Amino acid sequence: MSIKVQLDEFRQSRPFLETIAYSDLSSQTVLFASSDANFAQESIDALTRGARACLLKGRESGRSGIVMIRPTEAVLIKRSPRNPNEAICLVCDPSVDVGEMRACADDILAALPGSEETGDA
Repeated sequence: MSIKVQLDEFRQSRPFLETIAYSDLSSQTVLFASSDANFAQESIDALTRGARACLLKGRESGRSGIVMIRPTEAVLIKRSPRNPNEAICLVCDPSVDVGEMRACADDILAALPGSEETGDA
């Protein structure tokens, strides 16, 4: 099964999940994405730039993830355990439980080829 199909299935099976982007932080490239029709490519690209800013600058602190709750969305960005230059970015309904969002990110990262245990974000 392709990564794109996996991401589509994760998104469709979790009603709170609006967008998933799997990104290369070093090149600011979206490797794979799954989104509903209302999330523009420019927004996915901006999500990747934000992930880079949050995680690469936080590398010295050992930061592996960040959660942002806004009035219109909840965003989780988590570094891949197998490649620190890659990250999963989730955009969710703002009413989502943060623990559920973290568990979803862990599930996605674990399902990707070559993944390992992710631990806490």
